[in-house]
Amino acid sequence: MKIYPDSCIYGRPNDNQTQADIEAETLAISVIFDVCRIAGHIFIGSTHVKDEIMANSNATARDAARDLFEDIVLHCADLTAADIMRAQVFMAQGLGKGDSLHLAAAEAADADVLLTVDKDFERIAANNKLSKVRVLNPLKVIREIIT
Repeated sequence: MKIYPDSCIYGRPNDNQTQADIEAETLAISVIFDVCRIAGHIFIGSTHVKDEIMANSNATARDAARDLFEDIVLHCADLTAADIMRAQVFMAQGLGKGDSLHLAAAEAADADVLLTVDKDFERIAANNKLSKVRVLNPLKVIREIIT
């Protein structure tokens, strides 16, 4: 399986962990990274993810996210003109520009799953059946792994 974590996945461990849902997502992300690597699944990224990570003004959080990205990603794709055109289709369906670029990059890399903690992104992608790439919250992925 090919998994494309969006940039918020890499930042989640640096978010305030006092909220139960954020703490649960952080744990789920860690489990997914560990279990999927052991199972031989591939994590893919894009220059868009790297750019979003590097745009974080908090140096500690930015460096931790960058290090995590570099640790797990086996293939980092550049966005092409075709990917940008595909992203425009997603934007017309209600996704924001950043999420659209993530989904276009995940499609181009032939990902099976795009991991995100962005509930609106997940909902819009599912409701509009935007892509063959499944946009899922890490907690849903954990449920699928367990069952």
